[in-house]
Amino acid sequence: MLNLTNPVRVAIYCYSEGVDSDFIAYQRYVVQQDLAGRLDRTPVVSHYADDGVCSRTEVRPNFQRLLIEVAAGAVDCVAVTEMDRLSNDLDGASHLARFFQRHGVLVVECLPSKGIPVRAAA
Repeated sequence: MLNLTNPVRVAIYCYSEGVDSDFIAYQRYVVQQDLAGRLDRTPVVSHYADDGVCSRTEVRPNFQRLLIEVAAGAVDCVAVTEMDRLSNDLDGASHLARFFQRHGVLVVECLPSKGIPVRAAA
C-alpha cells in the first residue's frame, strides 16, 4: 500500500526495439512531463531503458532489473508512454498486471501533452 507520507518511488521504463537513443529520451521526457502535472510532490525517480532488444521477450536486461526491484518493494509506480512497452501480447500483459497488483505497484500510461512534438516519419 502506498504510504502518503513518503516520496512516491516511480520507475520510468522506456523501450525501443531498434537502437534509438533519441526515442528513449523522448519517452523519458513525455513520462516526466506527464508525471509533473499529476503529482503534488516530487517523486523519487529511477530510469530503466532497453534499447535495441526484441519486444517479444521479457528477457530484457533493464526490464528484468525493474521486475526485481518491484518484487523487492522498491517501486510504488511504473510509468510508461504506452502499455505495450511492458508487454506486446495479451498473456504477458495479464501476467504482468497480476505481478504488479500482487506487489501493490500502480502502472501508469503517460501521454504527450499538447505542444510536445511527436516523432514523424521523414
